[in-house]
Order: sequence, then structure tokens, then C-alpha cells
Amino acid sequence: MGAVLAHNPPKHVRRFDRPCSIATDAVAHIQQVPRGKLPDDAEIGAVLRRQDHFWTVVYGDRTVLVRDALGLRYLELLLRHPGRKFHVTEVAAIGRGPDGAPQRVDARDSADVDRVRKAVGNALRRTITQLMELHSPLGLHLRNAVHTGTQCEYLPDRPIRWNR
Repeated sequence: MGAVLAHNPPKHVRRFDRPCSIATDAVAHIQQVPRGKLPDDAEIGAVLRRQDHFWTVVYGDRTVLVRDALGLRYLELLLRHPGRKFHVTEVAAIGRGPDGAPQRVDARDSADVDRVRKAVGNALRRTITQLMELHSPLGLHLRNAVHTGTQCEYLPDRPIRWNR
């Protein structure tokens, strides 16, 4: 049957052994970029998507699957808002306490803020280290672009739009 379809495909099936002028024209306009090199103004394709207990992370031409972790949830917040500074208590609020309830932090209590600052920073560093092992270009990018402290922010050196 496959041989019959190959020689006499139904009208709704397009054969791919013949050139298609639309595709040929589109390919002719693509700028060829050596592997690992992008123009300074190029936007890198990136995805950070949570699916149940795992995250799909795409950066450039590589995809990794990572088990859910608090650091990834914090990272998602920062990546969705490049250049925006978040107080560490805002970042921690997306996490969950041991009982499953949202964490409550008193921003006026310096000991509480310091404890949260350390916890958020450690969670982000662990996640970035894990990503570095799985996908070194992504890990290097995040290590350079994610800044922690009392204020946390994501400052990429080039435009990157993280899709869900």
C-alpha cells in the first residue's frame, strides 16, 4: 500500500520530494549563523514550561527536562520579568511552606528578611548549578544574568523572550 501512495498520493497529501517555491524562498532569506554564534541583536529561542512535576527548559538549540524544584519556580518569576527588581520577600511568596501554605514573611523584620534572602539565594544557586551540569550554555547565561540579594533580578546581556 505504501508503494501505491508514493506513486499516486491522494490530493490532500503533498509529496515532499518536489521543491516547494515558498519553502525555498523562505530558506533563501535565513541568515546562516555558525553553531554557537549569534548576532548581538538576535533573540535566542527559550522556553521554561512546567508540566506536572517536571520543567521543560529550552535554550538555543537544546532542550532539557528537570524535576520541579523551588529554585525553578523562583527562576520562572525572574525570567518572565527581565530587568525588574523583586524584593526577596516577593520571590519567596511564590514558594510553599512545609504545610503547603504560601510563605509569609515580615518585610520589617530584618532577621526574617535575612533568612529568606539566604534561602532564596541558595535555591536559585542550586537550580542554576543543576542547569549548568545539564546545559552549560544555559547555566553560564543564568549565572551571569541572575542577581540575588535583598533585591533579585534577571538582567540578560541580550534580548531573550522566555515562552511558556
